Amino acid sequence: MGEVRRLLGVTGTRRPDRADDALAELMRDMLVDRGPSSVPERGIPYLSHERFPYRCFEEAHPELVRRAMSMSIARGVADVVEPLRQVAPRRLATILKLCATKDEIESAQK
Repeated sequence: MGEVRRLLGVTGTRRPDRADDALAELMRDMLVDRGPSSVPERGIPYLSHERFPYRCFEEAHPELVRRAMSMSIARGVADVVEPLRQVAPRRLATILKLCATKDEIESAQK
């Protein structure tokens, strides 16, 4: 995050700032992936000095990108919605509002 913040020139501002907003948007569009932090086998998990490693999604998950390129949006939404069939449609639309439109979710539930 520090690299993104420096790039946008937004050091020392109140959070969330423009860098937080930009990073969130990149993550929603699946262009950036927040990698895992290391968790010790014993003791308390904590972030390293580098914090979470942010990575280019395409480089971190090339197999997912390849699979997604051959899949329609409707099929992708259906794959996500299928295991959640017991969730009320209105609640599901709220949960998935950043991933799919209400119409796409309703179509996948039919």
